[in-house]
Amino acid sequence: MEIRDPSDPEDKFPIVQMLTIGNELLFFKEGSIHRALTADTIDPEKSDLNTRHSSEILYSVGAANSFVARMILQFRDMIGLAISQTARENEVIQHVWEANKLLLECEKAFYHIYKHTMELMPKCDEIVEANKNKSAIPAMPKVPDLETHV
Repeated sequence: MEIRDPSDPEDKFPIVQMLTIGNELLFFKEGSIHRALTADTIDPEKSDLNTRHSSEILYSVGAANSFVARMILQFRDMIGLAISQTARENEVIQHVWEANKLLLECEKAFYHIYKHTMELMPKCDEIVEANKNKSAIPAMPKVPDLETHV
């Protein structure tokens, strides 16, 4: 099964690590994280015998991202040294993965806001410059969907 970022047809990065966390098989590539989708999860009623295994991208950051590398990949290796019970180890890894997902969502929101802010700054500068001698400055453009990203 080929694991690729659907938005990047040139994605040739190899899988760096595979982890089973909870009931999910995750593929960590350098630039993305994917989840395995078995034929049974895609078609649980087995209505189409031609259903094949697939994957879906979860995040557009991967093992090259310091949050991913430190929070889950390195942690996974270290936790085995500290906890001897496999069941407890899996539970701790699941909790760390949930925390890591929240952190990645925060990072995604930050980059969305940052990208749009950088795009809007020149426009705002132009508006201020064009109106600095007037009694009022018109409304400034805003980051789209800001409330949904905060």
